[in-house]
Amino acid sequence: MFRSIRIKLIFFFLLAVLTPLLVMRLIAYPTARKAIHETTINNLQLITSKKAFLLNDRLKKYGEMRNISQKTLLWLLLFV
Repeated sequence: MFRSIRIKLIFFFLLAVLTPLLVMRLIAYPTARKAIHETTINNLQLITSKKAFLLNDRLKKYGEMRNISQKTLLWLLLFV
């Protein structure tokens, strides 16, 4: 199969180097992918809850301003 010692050494060196890399890729990649996925989902949920809170706060302020403007208009119509 192999004719020279040089080709044998290159083949075994590549085998010795690439085997641990392949094993680490098979083990570490799914773990890292799952961690990144969970972190992303968590961050998106936090952003969603913060935006919902800000929107509710703004709608409350809008309702208060609407009540004030209606009372002011009524006051102006009745007393001016």
